[in-house]
This record gives sequence, structure tokens and C-alpha cells, in this order.
Amino acid sequence: MADPTLPTNPTTPTTPKPETAKTGTVPRSDVDLGNVAADVSNKWNSTPGIILLWTGPPIFAVKVTQYNTTLGERKSTGGGRKSITAQLKIGDKEIDTRTENVKGYLEEKYGKALAPSYYPAFGIVKEGDRYKLPLDRNNRLQALDLMVAAITNEGFAGNTYGDIYWQNIRTQYNALLTQAETTDSTVSGKVGTKNQLKKEIKKVLNALVLTIKANYPDTWKTELRVWGFQKEKY
Repeated sequence: MADPTLPTNPTTPTTPKPETAKTGTVPRSDVDLGNVAADVSNKWNSTPGIILLWTGPPIFAVKVTQYNTTLGERKSTGGGRKSITAQLKIGDKEIDTRTENVKGYLEEKYGKALAPSYYPAFGIVKEGDRYKLPLDRNNRLQALDLMVAAITNEGFAGNTYGDIYWQNIRTQYNALLTQAETTDSTVSGKVGTKNQLKKEIKKVLNALVLTIKANYPDTWKTELRVWGFQKEKY
């Protein structure tokens, strides 16, 4: 006899399917937004019946052009940063390797026990379990100034890795750091400008979508596609 306390038709609990994110009418990505905004701008210029009281086609066209130009410049400038970063890594490796040579010079002159006491004059500090120039690149550049001076003061100027070598290293490293800082500053400025324009463009696009829906109550889906809102492309 069945237990009356148990359900007569037990069902296996099912896990609800995760909801998939729906693609919005206005694209999210920077590139897609720029492309759609350009299409919408062209269509709006030839559709005088669609009006927004607080802005119009000429102003929107300028913002769209500025946005796409800034986006392109940001990508181009940011792309150049990779080569600078790669060169800095090579420079760091070279500096670390040749610092070991300098430590060898000090051991030859003062002995293994006493040599470390001279490291600070050369900009050499303890990083982790090793003595080397600072890992922070701005601090490393300052340490290279100490290295150049100490090499001469300790009589190592004529060595293979003497004053000429370290002066060249210091000059190259400083140039790369300057390029990196300039690039980062430029990219930050471009990103700030791009984000502000993106916010303004999305505001206009969202308003136009609502206006189109209101003016074309039966055919707004088709009309949106005509204007460039084609979600399958983004």
C-alpha cells in the first residue's frame, strides 16, 4: 500500500535555463556604435520629419565624426604602446644582466664580503632575494644616474661595461619611459573624450528609436532597420 504522505506523482526538479542576454537596439561595443551612429546620421540628414527638440542632424553628425575619429586615434596610439612595452622589457633584462657584471667588478676590487656595502652607491638594492636595480621603472631610471656616476668614481669607466655603456643604457631607457608616459597620457585623453561622446551619441540614438516607434506604430521594426539599427550585425 502506498504511503499517503508521499506524493503520488513525484517530479524531478529541473534547473531553470539561464537567460541569454538580449541584443539591444543600440549597440554596446565602441566600433558597432560608431558604425550604426554613422548610418543613423546619414538617414537623419535626409529625414526632416523626425525631430528632437534638443538636438538635430548637423550637431549629431559632428559628434559622430568626432567619436569615430577619436576611436581610431585611440586604437592607433594604443597599438604603438605594445612595441614600447616590449622594448622596455628587453631593456630591463639587459640592465639586470649587466648589473651582475658590475657586481663582479666590485667583488674583484673589494672582495665578496665587502662588495655589497658599495651596492647602494650604484643604485643596486635588494629586490626579493637578489640585489639589482629597482624593479619600479621610474626608480630604476634614477638608479641608472647613480650607476653612471659610481662607475666613474670607482674607476670602472674603461671596463667593458663602463661609463659609455651605462650612459647609453640610461639615455635609451629614459627615451623609452618618456614615450611610454606620453603614449599613456594620450590614450587616457582619447578614452575620456571617446567615452563622453559615446554617452551623448547613445542618448540621441535611444531618443530616435523611441521617436521612430511613435511615428511608425505599425512598421517601426522595418523602419529601424532602414535607419541602420540591424541587430544581427552586432
